[in-house]
Amino acid sequence: MTESEKYLKQLHKREPELLHNPLEKSLLRDDDISKIESALNYPLPQEYREFLQSYILPELTVYIDFCGDKYASQFGETFSREKNCYIPVKNNEADVLIDFRLYSYGGIDYNDWLKKLSERVGDMTAWLEAGYIPLGDFYKESYPVFYDVMSGEIYSIHHEDIYTTEDWESPEAARECMARESSILCRNFNDFLHLICTGEPYDEDELIFFAQNNKN
Repeated sequence: MTESEKYLKQLHKREPELLHNPLEKSLLRDDDISKIESALNYPLPQEYREFLQSYILPELTVYIDFCGDKYASQFGETFSREKNCYIPVKNNEADVLIDFRLYSYGGIDYNDWLKKLSERVGDMTAWLEAGYIPLGDFYKESYPVFYDVMSGEIYSIHHEDIYTTEDWESPEAARECMARESSILCRNFNDFLHLICTGEPYDEDELIFFAQNNKN
């Protein structure tokens, strides 16, 4: 069992209503992945290849638990499942629940995957050409999240900061913008799956998890 399969099965057990029941195996084969890489003009990290070949996922929203200073101490509110809305953070709360929307590009064949990716990317083709694959967004769609396939790291950026790029059509300018404005969210793709699938509190400053029960 790959790490991707392990984490997605954890999510399925924790949030069974979010995923297909039973989980549907991805139909992407090695040849599909090779064609995706050819179309993107760069190789995909092994962790992401395994994810693409794990299960067919719908677009879904999960709740991630931040407990650092970068986001948890700044938002001033936390999502309440009981009330199904954001509520003010209490003085004694050290962490917050935040909505995370995970994008889906399907798992049928490479044409379907590339088509859905293109629709999601829209006019941000320079970011894709620069090696940034959009994975999702969090906190009311305010923070897009990108997979930097060149470094293997996951980055978040405020949506308004994207528009500080000096040349919208330049991959080099996209990289400069991300280097200047974005923050690392996870060290690698499997840590990203850990974040969105397990519900464990995550210190977004130190990039470490705390294995304990939480409000999710």
